[in-house]
Amino acid sequence: MGFLGDLFGDESERDRMMQEAMSRFESQMSGFVENYQTLMGASFNFLAGQRDSDIDAYTSMFQSSVSGYRDSLREAREGLLASFAEQRELIGQGFDASREEIRQGVEAQRAQTVAANAFTGLGNTSFGQSAVNAVERRGALDLGLLSERERMMMSDLVGGQAASLYNADAQVGANILNANTTMAQTVGSMNQAFTMAQFGGMSNMAGNIFSGQTNMAQNSLGIGMDRAANVGSGFNLGPVLFGAGLGAVAGYLGGPGAGTGAAGGAMAAGG
Repeated sequence: MGFLGDLFGDESERDRMMQEAMSRFESQMSGFVENYQTLMGASFNFLAGQRDSDIDAYTSMFQSSVSGYRDSLREAREGLLASFAEQRELIGQGFDASREEIRQGVEAQRAQTVAANAFTGLGNTSFGQSAVNAVERRGALDLGLLSERERMMMSDLVGGQAASLYNADAQVGANILNANTTMAQTVGSMNQAFTMAQFGGMSNMAGNIFSGQTNMAQNSLGIGMDRAANVGSGFNLGPVLFGAGLGAVAGYLGGPGAGTGAAGGAMAAGG
């Protein structure tokens, strides 16, 4: 390379050093980014698993609660139906007792009428028979009125029971619908929260990778450039040799003999 090559360094050597510096930077940065992405990927996987676990646990508890609620309602409905049946049975027993009393009263009154007719000699007359018939008609009328009253009461009772069951079932349906809506909203909110957390983590990861790449690029490139700048004997010999080299060049340009004096003066000054 000669004197100037020794003085200012080997360009190919400096280029090689710069390439090594950049290669180290790329290798280190790739390793750091890969490790960081692996860690963040594990964090995201944990976050997703935690999300699924939380949602599954919430859904399981909700379904268990709804199942228990349905069981309780089924028992309550069965109890209500049993109560309705008991009410109808008691009312029916009451009307049966009333009918029996009417029949007994009619029979007693008919017997009294027949006895009175026999005592008065009207038993075989149309008048006496009319009196007996009147007692029987009155009894039949009372029984008919009692049966009509029973049918009306039973109808009102059954209608009221049906309305009660309908209202209870409607309330149950509304409660379950509200519960399902709440569950859907809760699951949606949980998903949204986990999604936002994941998005925030990914945004931070991207920012950290960019920042790390920038810092590593600056540091690695700066180190490589510093090392490349110090390659070559001229720079390594320091200010004295540099000054001598400049003096020699100036003497050469000044003519014969000038170079030797200038170089010698520079060396002397350096000494």
